[in-house]
Amino acid sequence: MRLRFSVIICAIGFFVSDLALANDSRFENITSKILTQYNYIEGKFEQERTLQGINRVIRSNGRFSIWRDNGIYWETSKPLFQATSFSKGSVYYWTDESNCESVKNDSYQISEKISQLMLAFFTADLKQLESDFEVIGKNTNKGWTIILDPSNMYVSKAVNRVTISGAEHVEKISLELATGDHTNIWLQVTTKGDKPDAENQNRILAAYLNEYCAE
Repeated sequence: MRLRFSVIICAIGFFVSDLALANDSRFENITSKILTQYNYIEGKFEQERTLQGINRVIRSNGRFSIWRDNGIYWETSKPLFQATSFSKGSVYYWTDESNCESVKNDSYQISEKISQLMLAFFTADLKQLESDFEVIGKNTNKGWTIILDPSNMYVSKAVNRVTISGAEHVEKISLELATGDHTNIWLQVTTKGDKPDAENQNRILAAYLNEYCAE
């Protein structure tokens, strides 16, 4: 099964005057605090997706677990169960709550890039993001906003712009896709800490540990 980069992005389907990130020391100080404050967060999300040419909003919700430098478990519970693990350079779909299977891409590099980008979006990892995007930072009264315009030719084929905003952690991600689709994701964090419990570790690292997932 071939899955294009843009399809994966869609499934996850993330003012003051513009300032270049490198020239805004206040913004760098804020984000450096965010990036080192928590290694792990989990919680609930709400998502709204608008498809090009369709005059209605598709809403969904579910739960997430994000473990910095390790991976993400992303589960949609409504309207239907769908879940994906992004970990150790791999992408796995869960067929139900107990079993998953690997996404078959044309190359390992595609899965690795997808996993890197997903984790970078949800943790606002500026170093990783700057390798594929032009990054603009904004301070706001309530927190911060990062605007990402693709500088990587392959990423630009799937994404027009990504906007990430938050305060102590990422709170909202907006994706403007090359297809004309728009996705907004709101995160409500319920747990913060150094690492997940055993169940969530297994969800995030299932692809790496091979405990649940088939190749």
